[in-house]
Amino acid sequence: NEQTELGEALDPIADKVFLTACIGALVFAHNPFFPLPVWFFYLLAARECIVIIGTFVLRWKASMQQVQPTFFGKISAAAQMLFILWLFVSYFFSWHVAIANSFLIFIIVALSLLSCAHYCYIGMRMLRS
Repeated sequence: NEQTELGEALDPIADKVFLTACIGALVFAHNPFFPLPVWFFYLLAARECIVIIGTFVLRWKASMQQVQPTFFGKISAAAQMLFILWLFVSYFFSWHVAIANSFLIFIIVALSLLSCAHYCYIGMRMLRS
């Protein structure tokens, strides 16, 4: 049950890098079974960069020790994990689910944008106080 400040800082970054790398690998693998648009990866990577940079700014400017994850952030990460699982399961069972994949991409994009906007709102509020 020991925790360090470095571990607390690196753990969320590692999670973000892992999820982004998985999506990136699936996007750039060019698998014809589940083609994913390149913009999808860039949007998710940009969101993660914004959140990470915002966290560093808050720690530096507002002397925040820890920025807590939000409900929307957790839901967004869970949706990405479930989407990766869904892609592998559909590939394993040879399900051709292009329409479902498009719908799931839409849901993930909406959740990612919502959580990014929520984090930006919280960050701006913390900087002002």
